[in-house]
Amino acid sequence: MKVTLTFNERLNLRAVVAAHRGWGHIEVRRVYTLMDRLDLADEEKAAIHYVEAESGAATWDNKPENPPEPLDFDLNERDVRRIETALRSFQHAGGDRKWMEPLLDKFLPEGEE
Repeated sequence: MKVTLTFNERLNLRAVVAAHRGWGHIEVRRVYTLMDRLDLADEEKAAIHYVEAESGAATWDNKPENPPEPLDFDLNERDVRRIETALRSFQHAGGDRKWMEPLLDKFLPEGEE
């Protein structure tokens, strides 16, 4: 699957995948590899003032003056399945819609659920 992701989508997708607790010990290594592919480069993090606390919680500027360009990814079928699994199992709250909907539109379009 070819997909273009903004820096916000990449960060949010990494968080959703990381939050899924159903990965087995072998699968988790593949998930880590996927998360590494989606991670932002140091220059991108600097552009959005990305800061990660020791706890793993992160903050960043959602609308920076000079945002990093969206990047194209060619995801294999297994990685797409991992992403879909994480999106389906994510415990949504009302405030998640703004950042979650773009991910759902790309990976779980209406009518394909």
